Amino acid sequence: MVTPEMFDRAHIDDIEEFEAAPGIFVKMVHHTDEGVMVRVIRFAPGAVLPVEDIHDLGLEIVYVLDGTLTDNAGSYPAGSILYGKKGSSHIPASPEGCTVFSINFVD
Repeated sequence: MVTPEMFDRAHIDDIEEFEAAPGIFVKMVHHTDEGVMVRVIRFAPGAVLPVEDIHDLGLEIVYVLDGTLTDNAGSYPAGSILYGKKGSSHIPASPEGCTVFSINFVD
């Protein structure tokens, strides 16, 4: 049986936001010591991650909530879902700004 004590809850407005890179703002929804992360990431217009994002621990799933996310492989408007397999990499950016929901797994 599932009980309310088995769930952590938060409202996105109550989660502190920090600037991970110039123009890239992160709300860490959940994380583990092993490297699992659930985040809401906001890219200001023109923001580019200044380093290559390498998925060395496992799969990353990204859902574009608003705006358009771009990387060296393409352009992904709101509603797009990206799957970054373990070992894959990209340089995410957003010319117009966007918000994404990201889950990083550990294999």
